[in-house]
Amino acid sequence: IDTGIEFPETLANVEEATAELGLKGRLLVKHVDPEQFWRLLDKYGMVARDFRVCCKTVKLGPTTQLIEEHFPNGCLSFIGQRRYESRRRAQEGRVWRNPWVPNQIGASPIYGWTALMIWLYLFREQAPVNRLYIHGFDRIGCMFCPASTMSEFQALAARYPQKWRRWYRVALRIAQQRGLPEGWVKHGFWRWRKHPPKIREMAQQLGITLQTPSEGIPAERLSYSIRPPERAEGSTRYTVHGSFTHPIPLGQAMAFLPALGEVLFDPNLGIARIEVRG
Repeated sequence: IDTGIEFPETLANVEEATAELGLKGRLLVKHVDPEQFWRLLDKYGMVARDFRVCCKTVKLGPTTQLIEEHFPNGCLSFIGQRRYESRRRAQEGRVWRNPWVPNQIGASPIYGWTALMIWLYLFREQAPVNRLYIHGFDRIGCMFCPASTMSEFQALAARYPQKWRRWYRVALRIAQQRGLPEGWVKHGFWRWRKHPPKIREMAQQLGITLQTPSEGIPAERLSYSIRPPERAEGSTRYTVHGSFTHPIPLGQAMAFLPALGEVLFDPNLGIARIEVRG
């Protein structure tokens, strides 16, 4: 899935690995409009570790579409994620289903591998390696992934200054619209919507405000958009998207959302999907 915000080195690594494995001509690619990510920022504000609407829109959605196009009965995908990468991945297990990609079963053969084991294997097999690892990157995802460390964002700024300047201008504009200081962007506090205690403590030490002023926000800033109906399996499907000026506590909303229909809730992405049949 070419999300439109991939590193050029990542795309080059895919091509190199495809050629190395003798799979030229068999690579399935879904290209996402490069401006889609920026439109998301304009619509929803900053993405965050606990609000990954970007992942849902430019990665998981296109993945579902690609599978539907080529594997109508679904597929088994081998994915290189490991238990040591995050607490969430440790809880997912070796085989899992993502509720946002219902036509895929994910499995990780290297689920229990350490980073050292990974590198020993790559060196032994002389496998193609993403060049970004040589330039100080430890975790390689999308360019502006909120799960990245500040050191990786510094490496991004040094390597791709033009892309970084565009992102910084947009992030600063969003901060100003919310009444937040530049330090909220500069020090990476935008990476959370609900900040962990240690992050709040760090912000306090730096004298940076994390809370958006709530007084005097006009009601007209609450907006909705309704997409045109989509035909699916002989029925008409309406997709309704809402844009809000404040984060919505979806965890609390789950107490009443089931009354509207079948609910799929992903706390990591900060997204709830409700399907109403009738």
